[in-house]
Amino acid sequence: MEVLLSGLLSHLDCSKLMLNFPQIYWEPQKAAFCGVHAVNNLLQGPWYTEWDFSKIALALTEDERKIMAEKGTESKDYLV
Repeated sequence: MEVLLSGLLSHLDCSKLMLNFPQIYWEPQKAAFCGVHAVNNLLQGPWYTEWDFSKIALALTEDERKIMAEKGTESKDYLV
């Protein structure tokens, strides 16, 4: 999880965060992308899109597949 969070925050220029503004950023939730909505509201700006989260999900899926393959592709737990 720490790697995921550092990946999410790695490209942010914290000086651009809208923390010094008196307004509160609010992004309505679209479809089932509550994670995007929640993170953008937390960071107070439109930092991420559904596509950014999709890329992260694909990378995590590939990492999981590699870890599971280390235990053997014949394992009943290996997902194809």
